[in-house]
Amino acid sequence: MTTIRSIQKKMSTLKKELDTLNGELVLRLPTQLFYCEHCHRQTQLKNISLVQEMYYTSATGCTGGDYWSPSQYLVVCPKCTHRTRAYSTKFDAEKQKLFEFVESNRTYFKEFLTWYPQKNYIRGEVFDLEAIRKEYNRKHRR
Repeated sequence: MTTIRSIQKKMSTLKKELDTLNGELVLRLPTQLFYCEHCHRQTQLKNISLVQEMYYTSATGCTGGDYWSPSQYLVVCPKCTHRTRAYSTKFDAEKQKLFEFVESNRTYFKEFLTWYPQKNYIRGEVFDLEAIRKEYNRKHRR
């Protein structure tokens, strides 16, 4: 009986330690650094905007409707506004690694926006982070 209690006590102690470590991890994840290949600077994730570009698929046949699906992520450097593309691919290990990093850490970026580029291309606009932010906030009523 005493061994069961000692095991339960150890488990309780380990659970408290695990909770403490999880709390530290949550505090440190947003401070991870992202390296911009264009300006050669590192920036913490909590200062970077992440944009998910959507891909439009037009209607096919008489029963298939048109729809939008996720295409790629654009990591926008706040220092030089360069966009680093992150997309899933089986042909380039580095690009796949970047995609997995962005996918698993997207909640720690400064903001996560969705961009429907064909709408913007029709109006003759190019990539404009402020315009994307305004449209996103308008749709989500922020």
